[in-house]
Amino acid sequence: MRPWVWVAIAGLSLVGIACIAFIAVLAFALWRGQPGDCVAARAGADVTLEISGFAADAACGEFVQSSGGTWYRAPNPETARERGTVACQIEQRGQTYTVRDTGFQLIGTELCQELSRRAGR
Repeated sequence: MRPWVWVAIAGLSLVGIACIAFIAVLAFALWRGQPGDCVAARAGADVTLEISGFAADAACGEFVQSSGGTWYRAPNPETARERGTVACQIEQRGQTYTVRDTGFQLIGTELCQELSRRAGR
């Protein structure tokens, strides 16, 4: 075969590999970022944080992990959503953060202030 034929075949192979890699990365990003929601609860307090919207589960996991054991994923999100009054609701990066507090709302207010600061408000 002529040399240009090999170059064309190699070029098609590289384009094909690049397309497959791009599709795989895109599929993973879409799978990881599925819309949904998650509820985190504060240990020893009647405060919950519900995160809903794009990649909510990942944001919730990061929040719980960064809390150092202070927060955990609510085992029954439906029940956790029904408890407490809404202390604040903040929109941030395509997600809605809803804080509910049934106590004196000290922890809820503190969390609202922190979320507002992160959102640049």
